[in-house]
Order: sequence, then C-alpha cells, then structure tokens
Amino acid sequence: MFEPFCAGDLSKKPDELKKLLADNEATIERLLLSENKTFQSFARPISELDEKLARFVTPISILQHAENSEETQTAYSAILPLLSDYETRLAQDTRLLAAYQKILAEDRTIDNVQKKLLEDAILQFELEGALLDEKSKTRIAEINARLADIDNAFSQNLLEATKAYEKEIDESDLDGVEPSDRASFKGENGKWRLNLLPHSYAAFMRGATNRALREELYRAYVTRSPQNEAILEEILRLKDEKARLLGMRHYADYSLKTKMAPSAEAAIAFVEELIEKSIPQALRELEELKAFAKQNGFKGELQSYDTAFWSKKLEKSKFDFDEELYKPYFEANGVLSGLFEFLTRLFNVSFVKTQTPTWNDSVLVYDLEERGETFGRLYIDLYERKSKQGGAWMDAYQTRMRRADNSLELASAYICCNFAQPSEHTPSLLRHQDVVTLFHEAGHAIHHLFSRVDERDLSGIGGVEWDTVEFPSQWLENFAYEPKVLALFARNYQTGEKASAAMIQKLIDAKNFQSALSMLRQCEFALFDLKVHQGAYGAAEVQGILDEIRKTTSLIKTPKYNKFQNGFSHIFGGGYSAGYYSYKWAEVLSADAYLAFAQKGVFDRVLAERFVGSVLSAGGSRKAMDNFTAFMGRGPNADALLNLSGIKGER
Repeated sequence: MFEPFCAGDLSKKPDELKKLLADNEATIERLLLSENKTFQSFARPISELDEKLARFVTPISILQHAENSEETQTAYSAILPLLSDYETRLAQDTRLLAAYQKILAEDRTIDNVQKKLLEDAILQFELEGALLDEKSKTRIAEINARLADIDNAFSQNLLEATKAYEKEIDESDLDGVEPSDRASFKGENGKWRLNLLPHSYAAFMRGATNRALREELYRAYVTRSPQNEAILEEILRLKDEKARLLGMRHYADYSLKTKMAPSAEAAIAFVEELIEKSIPQALRELEELKAFAKQNGFKGELQSYDTAFWSKKLEKSKFDFDEELYKPYFEANGVLSGLFEFLTRLFNVSFVKTQTPTWNDSVLVYDLEERGETFGRLYIDLYERKSKQGGAWMDAYQTRMRRADNSLELASAYICCNFAQPSEHTPSLLRHQDVVTLFHEAGHAIHHLFSRVDERDLSGIGGVEWDTVEFPSQWLENFAYEPKVLALFARNYQTGEKASAAMIQKLIDAKNFQSALSMLRQCEFALFDLKVHQGAYGAAEVQGILDEIRKTTSLIKTPKYNKFQNGFSHIFGGGYSAGYYSYKWAEVLSADAYLAFAQKGVFDRVLAERFVGSVLSAGGSRKAMDNFTAFMGRGPNADALLNLSGIKGER
C-alpha cells in the first residue's frame, strides 16, 4: 500500500539510478513499437514509469533538504544530471509527442481528464523544444542540465552559510528575548551563541534590546552566500536563452505558459494594483510605528533591523496582545492533534498514528481513513535542525494513480517545518504564526491526499496551475484564527486550561496588524521575481531592478549591504521562478472560499463536501478556475483578499 521510507546506501544511488533509467527507456522503446496505441496501453504505463522514478528520488531529496550532510550532497549532486538528461531526452522525443497527439485525436475511449492530461503533456513537449531543430534541442538539454546543478548549488550554499554562522555572546545579550526562546541560543558547549536558524533569528530580532547586535545579526542574515550572486546571474542568463530558443520574449513568458494568469503583463498589473491599494494604509502603519518608538525613547531613524523589535512592542501595547503568553496554549503536539480534529469534523476523515521508518526520530506518521478505509499517508517533520533547510514545505511522496492493470496506488505526502526544538524540560511551544504555517502546509497535504483522480499527472497537486497551487493551503490557514477551531486545541499544556474567549478575541483583533506593510513586502518579492525574469541580467542590473521596486514598496530604506536576492531560494533554488506572485494570485481565491465557510459558521458539512468534490479531490483534472467556479457557483471576488486582510484599498 505504502512504500516505507528507505534511502539505502547513498553511495550506490547514482549507479542504481542509471539502471532504473535504462530499464525505463527500454520499456518506453517497447511501448513505442506497439501498434494501436491507446491511453490505457501507452499513456498509463508511462505514468507508472514516472511514479517509479519519483519514488526512487524522493527519499534522497528528503534527506538532502531535511537531513543534509556531505553524503546526501554527494548523492544528490550526482543524480541531478542523470535525471535532467533523462527527462529532457524524453521531453524532446518526437516519437512520444506523435504518440500522444495520435491518442488524443483517435482514442474515442478517453474521458475529459485523460484528454487534459494529453493536452498538458503535448504542451510540455513543446516547452522542452521537441519541435526545434537538433542543435537547439541539444542546447536546451545542456541548459536544463546546468540549471539542475546550479539551482541545487544556490540552495546548498544558503544552507551551508546558515549552518556556519555562530557568534558567542553573554547571557546579558539576550535581554528582551523571551524565556521560552532562549534554549535555542545555548550551544553544545553550554555557551550562549547567536545563529541564523529561522526560529532563533526571528526570536532575537523581535525581542533583543541590544540594537547593535540586532544589526550585526541582520547583516549576517542578509549577506549570506555571496557566491550565489554569480550563480544568480548564470541562472537568469540560461533561462533567458532557453525562452528565446523557444521563440519567447523572456523566461517570464515561458513560466506563464503553464499558469492561470494570461501573461506576464497581467501578473505584473495584478501585483501593482495590490501595491497601489495598500500604500496609503501602509504609510499610516509606518507612521504609527515611528511615533510609538519615539514615545518610548527611540531616537533617530528606524532601520530594517528595528522594525520587528518595535512592531512587537506596538502590537502588545495596541491590542494588549503578548505573544509569549499564548505560547503555552500552542504546544506543538496539541496543535497538531487539534488540526486533525478540525479536519476530522469538517471532512469526516480520521488521522491514525502509525509506526513506519522515517528520516528522523522526531518525524510523526499518520494514515488517513474514511469510513474505516485507508486512503493516504502523511509524514510530519516539525522541528528545526542544523541539517534542515529553512522555511516550511510540503511535497508528494507517492501519488494516487490507477495502473494499467486497473489496480489503485494511494497517495502519501510529507510536511517539513522549522519550529523550536523541545528541550529537556519544555515541549515545543509555538507562536501563533507557527500555527498558521502548520495549517498552511496541511492545506497542501490534503490537496494531494484527498485526490480522487486516477491519472497520476493530474492527481493531487499534479497538473495544477502553479499560480493556484497555493489556493487550498491559504484557504486552510485562515481557520487558524477561527474561535471554533482554536477552541479545539488552544489550551495550556501545564494546566489544561482553555484559552479564554477574551484571549482568542485579542488574537483575532491583532490578525491584520500591519497587514498593508506585509502586503507591500510580499508584492515586492513578487514584482522583483516577474521583472528579473525578463532578461539575462547581470548582478548590478538585478540590484538596480530591486532598488527601483523598493522606491515604492520599501517604506523604510533598505541598507545597501542587503543582498536579499542571494538568498531568494524560492525563485533561484526552487520552483517559483516568475511565479512568486502565485501566493497573492491564489490568495484571492482562498480568501473568497474561506469567507463562504465563515458565513456558514465554519462546520458546514454540505459546503465541506462541495469543497472536497470541486477542489481538493479534483487536483489538476480541470482548470483551477473551473474548480473554483464549481465550488462557488461564480467567479472570484477580487476584493476578497483586501477585505480579509483589513486593507481598505483606497487609491
């Protein structure tokens, strides 16, 4: 049913992969020689080969990103060019393209889902140069191989720089840092030290009264991995060249071919409109922060390394909201149990803890059941480690699919977060923003696991336009503010006391604190991403593009030494190139859909069943807008995002 996690001997992985790829290609050659190709006899067997390959690679990828070591780096770096060469060779094979085209035109047994799979596959052949001359095909293959290598190098450099930084400090340097966060600053030798791990960095920037050390830590964070500047240049140059070989203006055009937004211009216009509507409120939010800091003894101009510190104090003063008082109510395991209880009540599914091999002793595993029948598996890796990349993410392990012999394979997925490690005396206590993060990643997970699509390439998160793949995750995170949902798990881990109605109301009141400033920051990232992927820009030009955008979006001047772009792994080491705007694009859909639940009192079984049927179970089997319209009975309300964010949107 589910393959247990097993990476095996990493040193043998390159040779094992070579054999697997050779076997796959031999099978494909046999399929190509067959007559009377149909979807069932040709397309499904190829999907099975894709799934077999994914299951080989996934454990290695998990280790590379969640248990990183020299051994994982060596193995992962060795398999990337093999994968790139294989995938490009297949994607440029005109025999395969012709077979898919012929099946689409002649196989009268295919349904609408299978038709979409074939159409999507044909587009991917075109986007990888299958219709180009041999010289251009060869060059695209070279570009793909090089990009696979340097994308990984970008992320690895960032992880190494994060792991490497340490600075010994005195305990007094932690003045202002919350007691529950201090354990993360204790070194193995018992001495106190600063580090750049996500939880520790955020805790210090929010709480430490030592301004000079805040600036020093900030500078260390925003100047990580300077060697990525050269990699960034090469990534942009190669992506631009690939797009032009395919007859497009630039890589942003290439990226948008598989997204919901109709063009790069449309995506830019969408982001710029959000910026325009957010600026008036953002200016007021900043003036409020400056006035508060001045009233409390701050002299001079607020800098980037001051905002988190003074914002936390202002939030506490304005809403009587002290994040530290809430953390005992958000013990990690209790939050996870409450999340599962919420999903159980909403969707009538169960999460059953199970024992199976994992990549770390702290990883939890649950099987998902509906009416006593198992339909999915979820791995959850909650805590930060030096061997783990920053941020939070979800990815597929296995994908639901119907095999050519009509047997059914079930889906599994994994979630990785970077929450505070539990200590000897204290469990992991979460900030409410961590709770939101867990809900977000769980939204991705149920999108994958709830799929009822039989075709692998369109099942779960497969085949979903990238600028709407965040729709279910952002939809679910909104419920982390719902009183009825918080009541399921917000209780003191020591006394069992539930969070009072007054506490929950303060949390809700503070939800949209500085939401316009936050909107501008995310739009800055999105606009930079879209514009920087419109040419083969050098480092100075990249900086110039970012500086020009910041004239509008960065209301506090960013220090010249800030090299944010060298750490922007979402677009230079991940899958969001010319697609970071997706977070806001999808948030329009998610806000609108969430408000439908809120108006029904959250626990509405009819609405929940319609959401599963129209969105979660449908995966990429039809266009995302069709999924949304099937659920809501109309198109999206463009103002829903601003309304939910508390941004009035005046011009």
